[in-house]
Amino acid sequence: MITPNPYHDGDSPQFENAPFAGRREAFNRLYALLSSADRSHGMIITGRRRVGKTALLYNAAAAFQETIITVIRLSPADTTDETALLLALARALTHELIERGFTLSRLTQVDPPGDDVRVWFTDVFLPPMIGAARAQRKLVIALDDADHLLHAQTEGTLGADLFFYLDAVTRRFPSLYIMFTLSVDHEDDVFKFAPLVSAGDVLRLSVLAQDEVIWLLREPVREQYTLPDDSAQFAYDLTGGEPNLVQRFGYHLFERWRMFAQIETISTDMIRQTAPDVYLAAEFDFRDQWEQLKANERIVLSAISQMVYNDPQGRGDAAAVQRWLTESDTPLDLTGVRAAVRGLEFREIVQSTPDGIALTADLLHMWLREHARPNTLIKPPPRAAETQIGAARTPQQRSIPRRALLILAVLFVIVVILNIIAQAWVSSVPPVDDPLVQPTVPLVIPLDDLE
Repeated sequence: MITPNPYHDGDSPQFENAPFAGRREAFNRLYALLSSADRSHGMIITGRRRVGKTALLYNAAAAFQETIITVIRLSPADTTDETALLLALARALTHELIERGFTLSRLTQVDPPGDDVRVWFTDVFLPPMIGAARAQRKLVIALDDADHLLHAQTEGTLGADLFFYLDAVTRRFPSLYIMFTLSVDHEDDVFKFAPLVSAGDVLRLSVLAQDEVIWLLREPVREQYTLPDDSAQFAYDLTGGEPNLVQRFGYHLFERWRMFAQIETISTDMIRQTAPDVYLAAEFDFRDQWEQLKANERIVLSAISQMVYNDPQGRGDAAAVQRWLTESDTPLDLTGVRAAVRGLEFREIVQSTPDGIALTADLLHMWLREHARPNTLIKPPPRAAETQIGAARTPQQRSIPRRALLILAVLFVIVVILNIIAQAWVSSVPPVDDPLVQPTVPLVIPLDDLE
C-alpha cells in the first residue's frame, strides 16, 4: 500500500488535511472570543499571502470539536450582490451540518428568498439552522479572503452597512460567530468591520517559530524517517519559518524518501539536494513577494542580498546599506534606507539582529541573487509632482548618474573619431582642376525636343 504524502506542495485543495503546527496565540484568541458573552462576535485574522490564514481556519474547525466551524472561501461570484453572499453562507452552513449528521427536516420547509434577502436569512433560514445545531453549541462562519467583501463595498455591489447587519444577526443569535481572513494589504481597513469586530479581536499571523518548523517536519513522518537536529536546523534556515515553504520542504523530502525507501535518516546532504526542488516550486511566490515591494524596498533588499553574498558572515546596519548604495546607480539617503528596512521587517523578509540586518530565508536569498541586483533594477517612473514644470528636485535627483556620464563620454569619443575620418576622406579627394577629374556637365535638353 502506498503511503500518502501528508504535506501539500502549494495546492490549496490540500490545505484542509495537511499537517499543522503552532498558532497557539490564534487559538487562544478564538477560545477567548467563544467563551466571553460581553464582547462582539467577530474576529479577523490578517497576514501576508501564503502565511497560513486558510490553513488556520481549517485547523480551527478540527481543534474546536464542540464548535461547528464552516469555512467559506469567498470568490468574486459570491459578492456580486447580497443575495449571492447570503445564499453562499446558507449553502455552506447547510452542507456543514449535513456532513456532521444533523437532522435538517425543518429546513425542507424553508421558502426561497424573496425581495428582502436579509429578512429571509435572519427570520426564515437561520432559526431552523440554530435549532438543529442546538443552542448550547457554538456556530462559526469563517469567511476566507474577506478582501472580496471590501472590494464589493467599494464597487457598490454590497451595502455599506453590511457589517452592521451581520453584527445585528450575531446579537440576535448569541451562539453565532463570524471570522474573517484578510490580506495584510488591507490591515488599515479593519475599522470597516466595526461594530462586528472590535480592535482587540484582530490578530496578525507571522512566520512559524523554529521549534514549530522542526515539529512540522518531524512528527507527521516519525514512522517513515527521522530528522536529526542539524538537518532540521538547515531546513529552518532555508525556509525562515515561512509556512508554505516548510510544507513544500516536507512534501519534497517525503517524495525523496519514497523514491529511496531504504533511507531512514534525512541528512544535511539530502536537505541540500531537496532545496532546488522547493526553490523551483516556490519561484512564483518569490516573484510575487518581490512585485509587492515598493521601489525603495526593492533597492534596499537587493543591496542587502548582495552584501550578504559578498560577506556571508558579515552583518550591516542601515548606515552600512546606505554607504553601499552610494557606490551604486540607485543611491538612497539614510532616512529612505531605514524606512525601507522597516517595510521589509513588516513583511518578514528581513530581521534586525544584534549583529545587523539579516535575510530571514536562504531560499529567498537564492532567488534574489539570481533576479534582483541593484545594477539591474528598472527605476520606477517619476511621481506626478516631479513631472510638473518647475517641480522642485533634490540635489540627489539633479545629479547625473555615473552610467549616464559614461555613455555621454563614449558618444563624444565616437563623434570625434567620425569627424577625424570625415576630414581625412575630404582631404584625399583631388581638387576640381585636376586633369584627371572630369567636371560634371549638366544635362540640358533643348526646348524644341520637348515638342
